[in-house]
Amino acid sequence: MIIKRWFPTFAPATVITIAAVFAVSLAAVSVMSALKGPWLGVVFDRSYAGTGVRIQNVAENSPAAGKLNAGDIIQAVEKSLVRVEVSSLSIMEDPHYLPSYAAYNSFVEHQQKLLETISSRSFSAVLADGRKIELAAAGFPGPSALPLAFWWLIFFGGASFLLGASVWSFRRSDPIVRVLAISGMGFMVGAYCCVIYVTRELTLSSRDYFILVSASHLGFVIFAYSAVLSFWYYPRKLGNGPVAWLFVALGGAIWLNETLQWRTWPAHPFYAHFVVAYILLVLFTWLQWRKSRSSPLERAMLKWMLATMSVTLGLNIVLF
Repeated sequence: MIIKRWFPTFAPATVITIAAVFAVSLAAVSVMSALKGPWLGVVFDRSYAGTGVRIQNVAENSPAAGKLNAGDIIQAVEKSLVRVEVSSLSIMEDPHYLPSYAAYNSFVEHQQKLLETISSRSFSAVLADGRKIELAAAGFPGPSALPLAFWWLIFFGGASFLLGASVWSFRRSDPIVRVLAISGMGFMVGAYCCVIYVTRELTLSSRDYFILVSASHLGFVIFAYSAVLSFWYYPRKLGNGPVAWLFVALGGAIWLNETLQWRTWPAHPFYAHFVVAYILLVLFTWLQWRKSRSSPLERAMLKWMLATMSVTLGLNIVLF
């Protein structure tokens, strides 16, 4: 066990430094991955729900400058005899809102066709007014071309990991601190991966989608179920059973099921399992409330933690 043997000997400042270097390195990988795709220099209007996709803005130094304008609506892209229709589904941020594995797989296949079309030396954008505009995608000019939302997710993902690692560096034997540190790491991995496909300009390859989505959902499963597990340990430990390992098994089974698309959950294949997490959260909270009935301070801390979790997890479920 290298971690058990060496990490406890490191001073907190050293642990935090290692964590910061790790977070920055992963962030750099995310940036490089986001920059490797084809770039048109176009911002699409994601609120537009009509036929095709509407252009919101065109960068001055982009391949589309002087050819496309804000307000233009692209209905399809063509290369040789291949025509690929585009719609609001083509630019949706997170394809996991789609209601089935079949719809998700169809979306990824569509993204691959789009990529093959716009990555060629030249292609035509078919506009709603009947015009055909010859275009040629270029490489991203640099990190400045990435949207602001990309950097926000990178910042919050890294901050969550550094916060957990910092607290763990001072209290390494405390189970609740370990669980929260693991939760922060899960959020960082999930955020760093999902930010690439959520803030993409138009398309990614099917291979990139599989890798990024698998890693992102693994990170968010770790984040959610570790956060729920923290209520087993805090304010008081509820029991001595192997609950942590049961959560590892549960999270692993959920991730494998959706990655390999074995079975679909009722209501939704990708997000319905968070209802299970919320039920466990309510159960653990109720048990903690009963156990801390003689301690007003513990109940006050429990209320604060529950409020935080209810807003982050419960509100997402309700909105979904």
